[in-house]
Amino acid sequence: MEALKAAIQNVKDKILEEDYAAATSAVEDARTAFPNLPDLGHLAVLCGVLHLSGLDWHRLLRLPPSASPSDVALRHLLLSSEIAPLGLDFSGASQAFALLDEARSALTTRHRRGGWTAEDLVPGQIWAVRDGSVRFPRRYVEVVNWGSVTDSEASVFFLEPHPTRDEEMRWVEEGLPLVCGMFRASKEIARIELSMFSHRVSCDHKLGKSFYRIRPKKGEIWAIYADWSGDLGVVDQANCAYRVVEIASEFEGEEGEATVAGLVEVEGCRTFFERETCDGFRPTRRVSRVETALLASDSGF
Repeated sequence: MEALKAAIQNVKDKILEEDYAAATSAVEDARTAFPNLPDLGHLAVLCGVLHLSGLDWHRLLRLPPSASPSDVALRHLLLSSEIAPLGLDFSGASQAFALLDEARSALTTRHRRGGWTAEDLVPGQIWAVRDGSVRFPRRYVEVVNWGSVTDSEASVFFLEPHPTRDEEMRWVEEGLPLVCGMFRASKEIARIELSMFSHRVSCDHKLGKSFYRIRPKKGEIWAIYADWSGDLGVVDQANCAYRVVEIASEFEGEEGEATVAGLVEVEGCRTFFERETCDGFRPTRRVSRVETALLASDSGF
């Protein structure tokens, strides 16, 4: 333990000296000597952010130049949640949070222009949109490939659920929102306000020209219904609370479940989340496809 404390102190000293390259090397040496320690992983992310300060924002967030605003927002959340367990008083933590905030602001149009514009939409893209009844996105659309966008509206095909399991069929028949599974593009073009658009969505693959499979992917931030019950009805669902989770492992086949880890707000940092702990452990749980209630919004929950 004394050797570990000395290694961490060495990293902290390098950070205080603003020798971030040396701090990064020191923490990697510590991770080699003491593998599988979560705190050293958090420290490695911190040093990585500080070491890349002064370079371009894409490199700091570990994103390609083609990254979308939602990619930027999600990476900001994930990196922040990795640093948060160290605490705000840890050497360099406040500076790292400030750098991440600045990178997000610089790369996200929703910070620069106050909302999506026609320039943000590309024909054929799949987006999550809000349905008007809640502030969370619970429907999908495909941007139409001709005459589709004005200054305030876009022409889209709504994606409708295409249930492949009995549980999903009952869910759709009862008018409950389904956000995970197979979807089919509607045949009628609709026009919706740009303010309804939330963020880009990636599909595992497209079957033919009108079918889409959308599932949570490892590392993504989603929400699930709290106190889940298979008998959840329309009235219950409307009043149901949600839990923000990180996808720890993806769905296994058509009948499988996904593993999720709960996220909680970092005390004193409303926009930062970290994995929930219980007696020092980070518990996970299994969830079904219909239990995944909402797509993660890049504006947070």
